[in-house]
Amino acid sequence: MPNQYDLTAGDVTTQQLSTSALAQLHRLAQTAGPEVQHALAQLVAAAQQQAHLHAQHGQVQNNLADLQAMLNRMLQPLGLHIKNWQDPAQALLQLRVIADDFEVQYRAMLLRERTLNQHAIVSATDVHGTITYVNDLFCEINGMAPHQLLGKNHRIIASGIHPRAFYTGMWEAISQGHTWHGEICNRSPVTGQAYWVAATIVPFLDANGLPKEYISVRTDITKRKKLEQELAHERSFLESITANLGKGVMVLDREERCTFLNPEAERLLGWTLAQLKGQPLHGQMYFCAGQAEGDDAPACPVCLCYALQECVPFDMQDDLVLVHKERGSFPAAMTVSPLFEDGVLRGCVAVFHDITQHKRHEAELRQAKEQAEQASQARSSFLANMSHEIRTPLNAILGFTEALLDTPLNPQQQRQLTTVRQSGRTLLGLLNDILDTAKLEKGALQLEVRDFSLRQLCQQLVDMLSLEAGKKALSLHLDYPPEEPEFFQGDALRIHQVLLNLLSNAIKFTAIGSVTLHVRQGPEQWLHVQVQDTGIGMTAEQLSRVFTPFAQADASTTRRFGGTGLGTTIARQLVELMHGRLQVSSIPNQGTCFTVCLPLPPGQPVAATPMLASVALPPLRILAVDDVPENLELLQLVLARDGHQVTLASGGQAALALLKAQAFDVVLLDLHMPDIDGFAVTTQWRAWQAQQGQAPTPVIALSASVLPQDRQQAFDVGMNGFAQKPLSVPCLQAEIARVLHLDTPAAPLLPLAPAAVTAPAANAPPAAVCDEAAALALWGSRAQWQGALQRSMAQFPAVLAQLQALHAAAQMADVAALAHRWRGVAGNLQLPALAQALHAVESSAHQGHTLPAAAWSALAQAWQQVHALLAVTEEKDSLGRLNSIGNNELLTDEMITCMREMLLNLERSEYPDLSRLAACLPPSLLPQLTQALDHFDFSRASALLREQLETIKP
Repeated sequence: MPNQYDLTAGDVTTQQLSTSALAQLHRLAQTAGPEVQHALAQLVAAAQQQAHLHAQHGQVQNNLADLQAMLNRMLQPLGLHIKNWQDPAQALLQLRVIADDFEVQYRAMLLRERTLNQHAIVSATDVHGTITYVNDLFCEINGMAPHQLLGKNHRIIASGIHPRAFYTGMWEAISQGHTWHGEICNRSPVTGQAYWVAATIVPFLDANGLPKEYISVRTDITKRKKLEQELAHERSFLESITANLGKGVMVLDREERCTFLNPEAERLLGWTLAQLKGQPLHGQMYFCAGQAEGDDAPACPVCLCYALQECVPFDMQDDLVLVHKERGSFPAAMTVSPLFEDGVLRGCVAVFHDITQHKRHEAELRQAKEQAEQASQARSSFLANMSHEIRTPLNAILGFTEALLDTPLNPQQQRQLTTVRQSGRTLLGLLNDILDTAKLEKGALQLEVRDFSLRQLCQQLVDMLSLEAGKKALSLHLDYPPEEPEFFQGDALRIHQVLLNLLSNAIKFTAIGSVTLHVRQGPEQWLHVQVQDTGIGMTAEQLSRVFTPFAQADASTTRRFGGTGLGTTIARQLVELMHGRLQVSSIPNQGTCFTVCLPLPPGQPVAATPMLASVALPPLRILAVDDVPENLELLQLVLARDGHQVTLASGGQAALALLKAQAFDVVLLDLHMPDIDGFAVTTQWRAWQAQQGQAPTPVIALSASVLPQDRQQAFDVGMNGFAQKPLSVPCLQAEIARVLHLDTPAAPLLPLAPAAVTAPAANAPPAAVCDEAAALALWGSRAQWQGALQRSMAQFPAVLAQLQALHAAAQMADVAALAHRWRGVAGNLQLPALAQALHAVESSAHQGHTLPAAAWSALAQAWQQVHALLAVTEEKDSLGRLNSIGNNELLTDEMITCMREMLLNLERSEYPDLSRLAACLPPSLLPQLTQALDHFDFSRASALLREQLETIKP
């Protein structure tokens, strides 16, 4: 409300004297006395003074009225008004109050102006744009003094950046009395430096409402605009990157609302940023794998949820399905990272791409891999089959050769058959290499980890190859310091095979110098074995092919040295199978070094296997009782070989009849037979002997059982000894001597070898298919063993079917009995794997358990292995005699031709027909040439022939 000031005072009453009155008073004074005259004079003076004061009062009133009107006009804009202003004193008092109020407001205005000038750029112009006022900041930003700016048009600071339409719009607004806000780029007339301001222009209007002045208040935003430009440039750069990234990029806030999509994301999803910005994406454009398309509430990808909930990056390269707006679902890979601002989660950024093509390629690669594996398996199977097909006639060749070499032969025949044997053995070695490669590629080769002496293994290798090295005048050394450990755990057979291949190659490719086998224990139980030679060496390009199957350094190497190129390949495959490394380094013409690194843990010292002393038994009358014909055949063979009289019984009833009819020195009695078992036979026999007053005949139990109760029961019923199956001849002889109290070296009750067949431990290596050496030692000859093997195994398919039928009928006792019977057969035939599988079946059946599938599988696999063995050995029973090879006498002129032909054959790596030249070669040359050819040393043979040709005159 406007303030009111009442300046009205009380009326002042004055007595005014007229001129006529004054004249009368003057005449009166002239006629009166001095006192009257004096009083009258004073009265007249007072009246005159009052009149003067009255006149002055009127003048003051007039002046006050004018002042009141003027002040009211001045105070009107402030909302103030003065009325009834008659008392001057009161008016002055009110004016003083107003003045003080104005002073306070003025000082506040000055303070505001000073503050504004410190933070804002202020200028004023008239309606034509002429500058009428500038503050210090305006001068400072333009680099000019006030007098340089006042009176100038505002266009002097125009930057020229804005188009004419920009200024036209601004002037239209302010000229119509409207306030204008905007950002303007100006330029200093002095420095030429452009700057940006945020401006507000306010028009001041006259009494008619028309603009008479423009006040512009600006804020310097140059730095902000620079940052905005930099941000815009960076945004443009990032948008360019995301646009050309080739992957979709989307940014979500914490509520999964879309804030950004790059063009690739728009293309992949079928949505534009304008359509999705600010919209929640959950359930709108994606769902996880395993959820059918078209579900009402598709699930949010796990990676987005995880990144938003756990505030950690997440990667999902599979099992994610996104949905295109129109084309439907597609597989995608997505990487999500959370976005933080001042440590607070603001959302996440997801980078994704369509992996349809990748999935297709994966499927194609998978199919190609499967096809390659099938091809590799087919190749391995082919190699294995071909190896078998070649091995079968080759075994016959070697068998016939061995048989012929045991007959009287002339020197030429002896030499020729020796060459055949050596060639056959070489070919057999190549076949073994091919078969090993096939097994390694199929993963069918199993390791047998046992304690072994590495020092003994290495020494055996050096001893075995020393003769071959000596033929080439090479030094073969073993560098195995005494302080190095000797015993390790590993597959000694495969380590032997690896080192044999490497040492053989080293000797083959070394003409002069030495071959050394170095052994050192490395850190962390790593064994380092080096085979170092001073041979021909290899180039870097040859080294790159050294482990390639069926490849050698080059064609000349194959022609010169022969071989299949499988030695190093098999060595590396075996080393890798043992989780080791095989490395090679070489310098041409200086030598090669192969390093085998194997992680072998320390092993226990390997003690020598105790051997039973040979027992010389006198001829004995022995009754052998067993329900398995093959077991009886073996007992007959083994015992008759030592001059014993052996009577056979195929069951308990037959044994009792023979015992009552004949006298025997000792009885070998099987414990488990179908009609009457060995326990019942012994019980009845002991009772009959007691009735007859006969001395008890010693009885030795024969059993594959390892159960202590079976052994104890045998002694309880009156048996005198126990012999373990599979049969050990020394142990059986020692047990016979013990029960007969013969004067022979003492022998333990339990057999020392071979070990009884027991159930394999969970981590035990698989048993061997066949122990041929033990079989030959037991049966005495290959023919005897092979005959028994073929006859027994011909029955095994029916046995296998019978086992399965009994198992299906839940007749577990019969299953156990049948498995026990054939376990003994397999043990005597030295078929460890089959015996082990049958033992597992027997053990499960004894416990009344249904046989697990693994037991049937192991049994079937063991039988298949034996069946394959039979195919290899079946032709060895037909050994006969080869026709004698006659000698061909050559004429002298034919000698040179034949020797040259032989030399040409050698250069082609073809084996020559030495028999044609035997008669015409000098006696001193023939043994050397024969030895070189027997060892396939074609270079040596060629040199010998060249030397001989130089001495022969045509």
